[in-house]
Amino acid sequence: MQMYLPIAEVSVNAYLLLGLGGIVGLLSGMFGVGGGFLMTPLLFFIGIPPAVAVATGTTQIVASSVSAFLAHLRRKTVDMKMGGVLLGGGMVGAGLGVLAFNYLKALGQVDLMVTLFYVVFLSTIGSLMFIESLTAIRRARRTGGPVKPVKRRHRNWVHILPIKVRFRTSGLYISIIPPVIIGIGVGILTAIMGVGGGFIMVPAMIYLLGMPTKVVIGTSLFQIIFVTAFTMLLHAVTNQTVDVILGVLLLLGGGDRRTDRGAHRRQAEGRAIAHPAGASGAGGLRQAGAGPAADAVRALFHRRREGRPMIRHAATLLIALALSLTLPRTGAAEEVVMGLSQSSVSITTNFAGSDILIFGAIKRETAIPEEELDVIVTVAGPSAPLTVRRKDRRLGIWVNTEAVQIDSAPSFYAVAATGKLGEVLSQTEDLRHRISIPLAIRSVGAPDAVGDAQRFTEALIRIHSANGLYEQLDDSVDLQEQTLFRSSIRLPANLTEGAYRTRIFLARGGEVIAKYETSIDVRKVGLERYLYTMAHRQPLLYGLMALVLAIAAGWGASAFFRVVLRQG
Repeated sequence: MQMYLPIAEVSVNAYLLLGLGGIVGLLSGMFGVGGGFLMTPLLFFIGIPPAVAVATGTTQIVASSVSAFLAHLRRKTVDMKMGGVLLGGGMVGAGLGVLAFNYLKALGQVDLMVTLFYVVFLSTIGSLMFIESLTAIRRARRTGGPVKPVKRRHRNWVHILPIKVRFRTSGLYISIIPPVIIGIGVGILTAIMGVGGGFIMVPAMIYLLGMPTKVVIGTSLFQIIFVTAFTMLLHAVTNQTVDVILGVLLLLGGGDRRTDRGAHRRQAEGRAIAHPAGASGAGGLRQAGAGPAADAVRALFHRRREGRPMIRHAATLLIALALSLTLPRTGAAEEVVMGLSQSSVSITTNFAGSDILIFGAIKRETAIPEEELDVIVTVAGPSAPLTVRRKDRRLGIWVNTEAVQIDSAPSFYAVAATGKLGEVLSQTEDLRHRISIPLAIRSVGAPDAVGDAQRFTEALIRIHSANGLYEQLDDSVDLQEQTLFRSSIRLPANLTEGAYRTRIFLARGGEVIAKYETSIDVRKVGLERYLYTMAHRQPLLYGLMALVLAIAAGWGASAFFRVVLRQG
């Protein structure tokens, strides 16, 4: 089942997210870690934008940590005093980490740095654990018996630092400086990597601070809950990148592992259904003066008649005759009368894209000319300036280097024609009307950088084409009897809201002889619209709502499993 995420603005498989949340949710109670070091990279792989993955992954960490923390709290294996010291440092680190994250995002290096952080830290932790395991195996072989735990509580540099405090639950009398430094480091990692930091904090508390293992996990979870909650609020307020729908799916998988029972009743929105006569699609034709003839065109193009070509051609001729008699006369020789299967697209929870059927007819004052007529259809999404960056290999790592500012580029662009676009349209007419994809993008740069701007524009087209956002559909407009035409254009799930400018061009001999323009309104509706608006206009309230959901899910999971264990 596909689920649309209003903040990430992508459509993902809900069952896949539920499964990921369930697997990662098991880790927190077993090892005292939030599981974010697995969840965040997995979200990258399934297409979630890095900024959203980092910010939203913290909701699942909060929920799973709350559930496990309550269990440790009942066993009295939490050092609240040590947790408070770690928490103070963590809050400072989270603030610094969000500032660093926003700076990297402005530089366009956030993807690289997040990936690099994962490679460096996970490789380092994995190597240390591997060395520790080898050491334990060798010690066991030398002694010929079970390995005795190594005594960790010995004097080191931690014990000679000033500002000492006694931690009775842990049995320690040490300086608060090392715990604060550990908290700051973990807070920075939480903000940049979207992790709880337990995979670093737990070893540091055992090997560096000398804390007993029985209280390490519960204390680690205490710090993780509040630091990740604070980080989530900062991301929600400063970046608006916390996606509640994504968080709920992760919580359902990682909390009580129950799936959405109503999921089987939902149908993915696939193709647009034509409105009945008098609806918005037909209304566009009536405004052009088609009246009943427009309904005939609609009926013709929405019925599939296989094996009856003579009837279809006869109907085509009759409708063309009706159009020529009923349409008001103007001075133009040929004009476009067109319609859309739907004049608006609603982005809902199960939105997975939509097919738009564009159809119409040619109104003429004279007989059909002998020279062939061509039809060109373009659909352009809202335009906005953007920065295109080029990656270069530096020290074995691909990093963003040069950048070019594109003055205006459509978020979506599709051009369809009755033949190959370069053959049915001359370059002069293309320049005049900006029909082809490269001309739909406006780049501004210094005169000596025109070559670079062109290369970056071509790179932008390649990237958007690979993502299904730019398409050139040659030979995809069906033109019958030089009078009736139709074409279908697929709108992907990762759409930008706004008015999608739709144009129809009639071309003969490479020259445009007539054109018609309308628009398709693409908007989020219902819950998606409410959440998107709230996230951008009331970010603090939105972040608090996400936090309450996470805490409630963690507490509910803890209560659920406690009841199950008692009954068992």
